Amino acid sequence: LNLRGREYPIWVREQGVGRNKSSTLTQLMDLYSKGGGDYHTTYWPQPSFISSRKYYFESSFPTYSVLDFTQDNRHTLYWHLSTPHNDEPGAICLSCRLSFLVKDTLMDIVTALNPGQPELPDWVYNGAILGVQGGTDTMLDYLDEAEAQGVSVSGLWIQDWSGKITTEFGTRVFWNWAWNSTWYPDLDNVIQYLDTERQVKVTAYITAHLNTDGDVYKSAEAEEYWLNTDEGVRLVQDFGEFSVATVDIIKQPPDCNCINVARGWYKDLMKKNLIDLGLAGWMADFGEYTPINARTRFAERWWGKEHGEVLHQIYPEEWAQLNREVVEEAGKLGDIMFWMRSGGLASKSSQVMSWAGDQTVDWTQSDGLPSSIISALSLSMSGMGLTHSDIGGYTTIGQLQITRSKELLLRWAEYAAFTPIMRTHEGNQPEVNHQFYTDKDTLQSFGRLTNIYVDLSNYTREAVKQNADQHIPVMRPIFLMFENDPETYSVEYQYMLGDDLLVAPVLQPGVDTWDVYLPAGQDTWTHLWSLAEYEGGQYVNVFSDLGHPPVFFRKSSKWSDLFNQISEKYAAK
Repeated sequence: LNLRGREYPIWVREQGVGRNKSSTLTQLMDLYSKGGGDYHTTYWPQPSFISSRKYYFESSFPTYSVLDFTQDNRHTLYWHLSTPHNDEPGAICLSCRLSFLVKDTLMDIVTALNPGQPELPDWVYNGAILGVQGGTDTMLDYLDEAEAQGVSVSGLWIQDWSGKITTEFGTRVFWNWAWNSTWYPDLDNVIQYLDTERQVKVTAYITAHLNTDGDVYKSAEAEEYWLNTDEGVRLVQDFGEFSVATVDIIKQPPDCNCINVARGWYKDLMKKNLIDLGLAGWMADFGEYTPINARTRFAERWWGKEHGEVLHQIYPEEWAQLNREVVEEAGKLGDIMFWMRSGGLASKSSQVMSWAGDQTVDWTQSDGLPSSIISALSLSMSGMGLTHSDIGGYTTIGQLQITRSKELLLRWAEYAAFTPIMRTHEGNQPEVNHQFYTDKDTLQSFGRLTNIYVDLSNYTREAVKQNADQHIPVMRPIFLMFENDPETYSVEYQYMLGDDLLVAPVLQPGVDTWDVYLPAGQDTWTHLWSLAEYEGGQYVNVFSDLGHPPVFFRKSSKWSDLFNQISEKYAAK
């Protein structure tokens, strides 16, 4: 969260694998595919920052830019934009500006930036969303097994609803966005049965790209629905042993007397193939892969020489807006939840839930479990108040022994129990990762954590409502609420969940105690599991065995009865 001493290129892109140029993993990924990433590579970059001096800065220039915090006496912004001669008409970006916002407190700034994402659907709070694959019978078997071991389940996430392909990176979803009735027979009836009889929703997966071998693409291949290249031919990209075309979803400019029929076609396809099937949500993935030689038919005139750069940067924002329109036009806002990883300045006004992207299945600060916390808190400071992560991470490389352990899965799950939603992911190589269903002990341990999440749900609902109504994010850096305590600015891996819970996830393997900083103030802090009381303004070391993450609550909280009940029910005996 402390940006000092580094430069930050603002360019939406894949986060990379490892994200640490000094690590062997990142070096190997760079050597193999130039895909190692770095500290600044992210799906959601913004040319903005908040200063501890209580001001906010933002640039709305959407081309490539760099924020430079390497100097002690100044911050520097560079942006790439060709300035036309005065006699060249229609090439000036009148909407582009540099803005400053100054407020009395950091919280005042954050609430001004946050538009207030809608409250989450009620069904979300019924338990975890289980990421499973393999067809209808397999999906139901996982559900039966989980519930038999005490797992509270709110939904199933079947990213392979459209079918599967196999690549060197692992099994991949067939990007043909229609129900594959061979892979998932009777899915329409099963969705209805699970909803009405077992109160379990089903969710899916979609991108704005279509596999060119699929029948959905082929049915519209002859239409002008697709992004082209700067040479006027259809843009077709290799996405890792399969080729995709990209839908031209860009909204027509305000001065264009035209309609983007491709955007309308894709919205209709999503309503029919997702919503009419009965799905309660989906991962709206990607958005960051538009190359700079791509061209839309609906560019604004000022884009000029930077057409490809602007299109690349705003495509994730347009993708978010399209998903929001699909849900709103179907009258399902508040019932359907879609979640996204890519974004930009405008995305916070369209997205209803973000997620941290493809973390590596490890403990590293640069790309593992700890990085998902930084992601959540950075988003919260930037106006996106609802976020979560894949429990256990995603990126797996079995050939390098980078696989998910049982301990990592359960530590990630106990952290996720104190976030807005719990959702698992098998990862890109499920067969080598430890899963929630790997053994009975894992199922029961995971089930206990989902039950804590459910028992805490009334408190979490209030925090989510607070985000919607008062624009205060659900997960907050502790300095946002205790900005007069200077020590809080150096504590990056703890957060407040709502007003009254302080959460400090365990971020290392093989430990059963953890140091926690308790902010100074008028409140006494109560340890959730032992009910021991501590004054603020100090570090404390608490017992934190698996299943008991360091969590504290304000003794004066109106929710203290609930927290005491949770302690009585789940504390180690």
